[in-house]
Amino acid sequence: MARQLDQKRRDSGFDQEALDEAARTGFANGAFEDLAEDVPAVVEEFYPSTGPIDGEGTAAREVTPSLRGKLDDKVARLGPG
Repeated sequence: MARQLDQKRRDSGFDQEALDEAARTGFANGAFEDLAEDVPAVVEEFYPSTGPIDGEGTAAREVTPSLRGKLDDKVARLGPG
């Protein structure tokens, strides 16, 4: 079945080798570094603090000193589950 599926894909123009090479090239060009300094920015992106809306219609952000504090805030906002 796997061989038949592979042949069917090749007949339709699907080129797995070219796709793999494009992925390798893309990853080689990317800047994937895990730095301790980047952790707060990543956490903020996925778990943004929400607060009151300021006069310009944007959410005023509350500064939480630690990841633990941010996660605790998130849990409190979600309420009992």
